[in-house]
Amino acid sequence: MNGLLQLLRVLQFLAALGVFAWRSWKGERPPLGPGPPPDPSSYPPYASAAVACGLTGIERGIALGGPTLEGRSGGLHVRLERKSKQGASDDKQWPETRISIDRVEGRSVPVTLRRQAQGFLDRDLSARELEIGDKGFDDEFHVTGPHTFVRALLDAPMRRLLRTLLLEADLTVTRGQVRARIPVTTSWALHELALGHMLGFLLEVARHFERPRDLVQRLAANARLDPLSEVRLQNLLTLVREYPEERATEEALVAACADASDWIRVRAATALGERGRATLLEVAGRDPGDDAATSQAITVLGRALPPERLREILNRALRARQPGTVRACLAGLGQDGGEDDIGLMAKVMSVERGPMAVAAADALAATGSAAAEPPLLAALERDVPDLRVAAARALGRVGTTAAVVTLKEAEAQAREADFSRAVRQAIAEIQARLPGASPGQLSIASGESGTLSLVEDERGRLSLPVTGEQK
Repeated sequence: MNGLLQLLRVLQFLAALGVFAWRSWKGERPPLGPGPPPDPSSYPPYASAAVACGLTGIERGIALGGPTLEGRSGGLHVRLERKSKQGASDDKQWPETRISIDRVEGRSVPVTLRRQAQGFLDRDLSARELEIGDKGFDDEFHVTGPHTFVRALLDAPMRRLLRTLLLEADLTVTRGQVRARIPVTTSWALHELALGHMLGFLLEVARHFERPRDLVQRLAANARLDPLSEVRLQNLLTLVREYPEERATEEALVAACADASDWIRVRAATALGERGRATLLEVAGRDPGDDAATSQAITVLGRALPPERLREILNRALRARQPGTVRACLAGLGQDGGEDDIGLMAKVMSVERGPMAVAAADALAATGSAAAEPPLLAALERDVPDLRVAAARALGRVGTTAAVVTLKEAEAQAREADFSRAVRQAIAEIQARLPGASPGQLSIASGESGTLSLVEDERGRLSLPVTGEQK
């Protein structure tokens, strides 16, 4: 930002020399030379800014606050007006120049940009705010309007220019109308010299917000060239959602498969279907890889990744502590349910404590194999609340009647309401799988064998009959 401001000051100085020379030749003001500086009142106000920007049809006037100047720049109408700005005390006034640029020819884009409100009460909730994906820009600007136009027009150079103008000129853009306020912080002569350069930038903004005819091409260019990955992604997703049949969309997707961001590559490859499989395989096998991108690639590939490849990626992800990739690999292995894979899932569940242990329990449930029951029963004894709930849920899918006693015992000692609910649901699911079972039939029969049997229970719930000794 500081470098850009320094460049602006250099350009303003060069523009000043040109304007003074032109006015000297036209006789509008004394030539530069020895003696006191020229009096700004000796030439028409805003004349240098109008000349520097090539305004035509110039009309001058006087308003309540001071002089005005109006002119045209192509299809744009420009008005400059001197106003007084209230200072720190009521008896002190600071002048400023207010600039308004309106479109009189062509169609403006219905996009609004203004300074981001600092407090919640100042925010405008009447329209949905759009975020570009550029955090600095999104923090400074409140943007509303059709998202296709917003993303197409707010490319990197325009975002940089808008941020500079917001700082220097309190910029707002309302449906193509540009408004700015530039305070007079130096002498009026120097202010006018700087004003010409600033007006040129404002005219560039106004022209930029004319309704484009190459909307899809601009989105595609942003998806390929913007320096920020999140901005590239948002433009790419807009193309896929709004213009899926356009050739530019397909070309953008193909180009995005070689993007520097693995997440963008995965999203593009997913949209391309079979043509994107090679990209997905490459991302899934990258070491080290981006956790979010790798896990998504594995999920999309599904059974296209063989179990041995999943095991390799899983071991790597466990070492790198990448929970997303671990979950995706476990889910893929759970679809096959081989004995070796069940052992691997059980090991992960017994060693880990967080989301990866829960993912292993879910994967064991997905196998649908009775061989998953013993490690899940063992998990009920661990002092890991989330894992205990996940193990109870999993037993509801793969548990046999032999698991009911352990589940009831675990519930009797539990202090967590979530675990108790999971146990009751698991027992109900086991009950529903018994041949000839109907809701409310399963109970623990008394006897030395401690086996399960189906008995009628008029209360319609699972019960543990009391033995003689307990009475």
